Amino acid sequence: MKERPIFTLRRAIATDFVFIWQLRIVTMKSIISRSYGWHEPTQREYAAESLNGNIVIVENNKAGVITISDWQDQLHLTFIALLPQYQGRGLGTELINYAKNRASEEGKPLTLQVLKDNPVKLFYEKQGFQIGDRNGAEKLLMQWQPDATSDNYKIN
Repeated sequence: MKERPIFTLRRAIATDFVFIWQLRIVTMKSIISRSYGWHEPTQREYAAESLNGNIVIVENNKAGVITISDWQDQLHLTFIALLPQYQGRGLGTELINYAKNRASEEGKPLTLQVLKDNPVKLFYEKQGFQIGDRNGAEKLLMQWQPDATSDNYKIN
């Protein structure tokens, strides 16, 4: 059995902005540029939203960010990203499970938005997210609904 990746989360603070901004550039700039164009002031605003999220820590190093917003009737995965050297190790799955666990505990669906041409869309589908709607020509809204009879997403 594959060992689950170990990570901790800590609240983002103002000095994390540079890390979050660089993470956004590394993980999102090429796909956004191809899809509808990279507008730096807008992207900086999106990065600043993650100051309300959590920094993912692996072996005392900043590895990524996860930002979950409470939109009353749903939890919305506003931004989730990992530095390339932490991708492909199961950490993304564990972070999605963390978000699913929160949604299950609150009895709310978990939603996210993804660019239609972003390969990570397939990852989200494997995690049980379903495409619900389009947000413009380039973006898909996806949703995961907790199953009240299951505790498959509990993190021990």
